[in-house]
Amino acid sequence: MSYNHQGIKAYQSIDKQSDKQEEDPYKVIAILMKNALESINIAKITMAQKQIEEKGRFISLAITLIDGLKASLDIDKGGEIAENLNGLYDYMMARLVEANLKNDLDMLDEVSELLTTVKEGWDGIEDFANNQQED
Repeated sequence: MSYNHQGIKAYQSIDKQSDKQEEDPYKVIAILMKNALESINIAKITMAQKQIEEKGRFISLAITLIDGLKASLDIDKGGEIAENLNGLYDYMMARLVEANLKNDLDMLDEVSELLTTVKEGWDGIEDFANNQQED
């Protein structure tokens, strides 16, 4: 099975999962982050295999997903943290564009590491919020 088909199947699976979930904002953001990380990973594979069209498609998808994360920020309520995330998301998107142009795996790794760190923090917030609701 090619990576193109694996990627499509992964997103179809995630779409089905998200259809089953309630409109939980924590889950929606977590899904965006997970999908962006998966897109970057597939872009790395296709870049290494010199599949230029596929690489570009998955980098573009990652940019779109990160832009969705950026659009979900509430700067008024989130204050400095939201402002910092806004800048970080801009940086990630710029690095993805540059990685695409330069075929640079290290830049993809950098964005993946940054987004993984943000996701770990987000997952912690979700766990905390869920525990507060149970109390």
